[in-house]
Amino acid sequence: MKKMYAVMALAALALTGCSGGAQTNSAPPETAKATATPSPTPTIMTKAEAGKFYLATICPSNILSDKAGKAVQAEPFNLKAAKSATAALRDGYRKAIETLSNEKVLWPDPVKADVAALAESMYGDLSGAENAANQTTDAGFFAAWNDWTTAPAQPNAQKIRLKLGLSSDTDASCKIK
Repeated sequence: MKKMYAVMALAALALTGCSGGAQTNSAPPETAKATATPSPTPTIMTKAEAGKFYLATICPSNILSDKAGKAVQAEPFNLKAAKSATAALRDGYRKAIETLSNEKVLWPDPVKADVAALAESMYGDLSGAENAANQTTDAGFFAAWNDWTTAPAQPNAQKIRLKLGLSSDTDASCKIK
């Protein structure tokens, strides 16, 4: 019973302390201090992560390249379809270049320079696709398509594939039919 009176007395004291009576010497309420959460330290991709990321970056433009080639070789030739496929390829090259060149993507050291070289070499393909996509006549399109000299991306791409343990068969690894 004495314990119950003690609990009730403590409860009464707690209630009177919270009753809102004027208190002159109260400390200002503490404000919550915002603490900055440190951003995670970027880490270099593992070989396996880099391989998956590489294929996810390159395969879309490889597939678009295959589609553009088929559109150009279609019988009868359809300028509108060829221009559309080539414009999509141009956009695919641009996206691949941007992704490969993204400074936030940390490639493993063995492929870092090769990835940069591949991205650099793809600018020629970007320009060639842009030129072909902008043509207004069949003759102009074929001239731009045939004058389009592909930069030496293939050796860089194969170096990356080899160093990351990926298949050198671009059709199979990108599921091009």
